[in-house]
Amino acid sequence: MKKNAKIIALSLLFCLNFSCAEQKVPSSKEEKTTAVVPQPQLRFSSAITAIHRDRSGNYWLGSQQEGACRYDGKTFEYFGISEGLVDNQVRSIQEDQLGRIYFGTAQGVCRYEQGKIIRLVENSWGPALKENNFGQFDLWFNAGTKEGAYCYDGEKLSYWAFPLGDKRDVNNAYALTDFSRGKNGALYWASYAAAFIYEGQGVRRIDNEVLGLEKEEGLHIRSILKDSKGRLWIGNNGIGVLLMQGDTLLNFSREKGLLMPPKVFRENTEKRAFAQNKGLQSVFLIVEDQKGNIWFSDRDTGLWRFDGEDVQQYTVAQNLAVGMALSCFEEQNGHLLFGFSNGSIYEFDGQDFSERF
Repeated sequence: MKKNAKIIALSLLFCLNFSCAEQKVPSSKEEKTTAVVPQPQLRFSSAITAIHRDRSGNYWLGSQQEGACRYDGKTFEYFGISEGLVDNQVRSIQEDQLGRIYFGTAQGVCRYEQGKIIRLVENSWGPALKENNFGQFDLWFNAGTKEGAYCYDGEKLSYWAFPLGDKRDVNNAYALTDFSRGKNGALYWASYAAAFIYEGQGVRRIDNEVLGLEKEEGLHIRSILKDSKGRLWIGNNGIGVLLMQGDTLLNFSREKGLLMPPKVFRENTEKRAFAQNKGLQSVFLIVEDQKGNIWFSDRDTGLWRFDGEDVQQYTVAQNLAVGMALSCFEEQNGHLLFGFSNGSIYEFDGQDFSERF
């Protein structure tokens, strides 16, 4: 009996060791797996208001409420008030001839240099900036609610007041909303109530009075672009896109059948029934790509492209209810990066959109 018990015990021990040995030896049929490293995700949830890629390949992104960030291809580095920004609402990001990065915020202008953010102080003690002092490489920024713009010439930040004469508005109607450059040093500024044009000889103002527009169906400019063909595009919140070619002015949205009756548009907007608005009526962004296509972003109907003949509307993604873009940057390969109101960035490769950040 003891002999049988010993045999049974040895058998159990052998089986146990064999079983353990089997667990230690990997099967030749098992597939080798590679750990997937998750890609960093952009933390912004408010609108992407600025996109820039610097000469070193870093992406700089500005948001409506959460400051700015830099993406070096591996990680996102975030900058807010605690890191030196004067305000978390970033309206523009630019790079100067020396590769320094500038942020135009709702409360002033800052520069990133050697890992630090510093605020640029307005040169209020110097002589007022005049048109004949405008330089080819000057950087222009919004000036908050002031009726003008900031200009940085590489050494000092100066304030330039729009030539309004006796015209003033308590609702900040002349605060800068957009800016564009043309050929031969031409400059174009937009405010809600007027556009200002500098083409080498004085500054010209375009407003309701000049255009013969009634106040209720007048200008409310949110975007401006001087394109490579010399055309001036003026995007409005309410009356669509105006197109100026020389001395000729036309309502581009109306010409393309993309303008609702202003009264209906206002009623929908007051009721916040934005989905009922159609066409190109409330245009907050106008850009031109390398091929000469003009892109529009409408608050209520999203992205559109004009190829010189036809206007095409784009559906960017199903999870973008409207697809309103507030910023755009074109890569060297011609791909377009659009920053949207929900904090996402999508890339257009010429055919399709895909989420980039």
